[in-house]
Amino acid sequence: MSQPGADSTKIIAGGEHSLFLDRTGLYSAGACGLKWNRSSNLTPSLFGWRKVMMDEPVAFMAAGYYHNLALGAKSGKIFSWGCGTFLDGQNDGCKPALGQGLETLDVGDLPMPASPSLPPDEQVVQLAAGAYHSIAMTSKNKVYTFGNAQLGQLGRSNIGSSKDSSGLPVDPNPKEVEGLSMETPIQIGAGFYNTYVTTKSGKLYCAGENQNRQCGREKPANVRTMLRATDLKEEKIKAAVGGYCHTLALTLKGQLLSMGCGDDGQRGDGLDFDGDEEKREIITSVNLPSKVVKFAAGANHSAAVCENGSAYAWGSNEFGQCAAGSSEKLLSPKRIDVQGEHVEEISCGYAHTVVKTKTGRIYVFGSNDSGQLGLGAAAAKSPNDVQLAREIQIEKI
Repeated sequence: MSQPGADSTKIIAGGEHSLFLDRTGLYSAGACGLKWNRSSNLTPSLFGWRKVMMDEPVAFMAAGYYHNLALGAKSGKIFSWGCGTFLDGQNDGCKPALGQGLETLDVGDLPMPASPSLPPDEQVVQLAAGAYHSIAMTSKNKVYTFGNAQLGQLGRSNIGSSKDSSGLPVDPNPKEVEGLSMETPIQIGAGFYNTYVTTKSGKLYCAGENQNRQCGREKPANVRTMLRATDLKEEKIKAAVGGYCHTLALTLKGQLLSMGCGDDGQRGDGLDFDGDEEKREIITSVNLPSKVVKFAAGANHSAAVCENGSAYAWGSNEFGQCAAGSSEKLLSPKRIDVQGEHVEEISCGYAHTVVKTKTGRIYVFGSNDSGQLGLGAAAAKSPNDVQLAREIQIEKI
């Protein structure tokens, strides 16, 4: 996943899908909803760019691993839709993250407004999505969460008494996070099971899973309200995002820091402890040649764009998601070859990566087993991994 934000033309990666937004609307490639779910076979149409049918234009969007969020440009409402991933009766893993009530069934339907909505005097300015939870920040600098709460990822104790059929705590209703005290949030981010909030003073707060110390706290215990990443010491943080069990945080000076799991190289510190991750320092720096301006975290890989427009990837490369031309993991960042183009945006899915350049060109690489690279219907006949950055045209269906 990548940092949330707004752009007239934008491409972002979700779990096994990608979203593309331009002036003509929002489009989706890969296995995620829009009248498709896991009880259906993969079809050639999933490998192209299907129109996301909504009642109004989209201001900006966020792609989670198993669901998506989009803000209506006219109404200011949050729209959500799931990927229909967990079809086992009434229990769907990301159903609470849709914010549509526990009565809804995620069978891969079209976008619907999240309900109940946020306070009417607060405009949503940022969205972020994890695996099973959603995050929204408003114009009043308040942060709201909804979805699953089993690991503390909602960042609040006020989650009510609702549980899913497995007995896990959930709250489909947006409520404000706790623990930010007098701090003013300016940026939100999500990991698989984490919520991140960066404040005006440059502090990073985190909630959710911390078994791998991805919240920047020494004690490996899950965090259930927003707590400061204490091991960052005096570093001032601009933004943070996370993968399955690692975190990337960008300082105001343009240095990229990493926390959490590093066994696949996703920390980018060049170190390999051969499974003994406790030897790794809680906070390490990513070895990049210049200041970082954009960054993203996949499940077990990471990527960044430097101020000169060069892009790098590192970590798990089993499916080619680092565009290194092989399947070996990368302990340190390796530059992505995009024919000398100046990279403007980068985003990571579970095992794929998408890139947009300053000239508007789109490059994709990594796993395409569910059509997430948007290579078109012909690729459905042989959905091979793409191990080097490949330029694509957005062929809309």
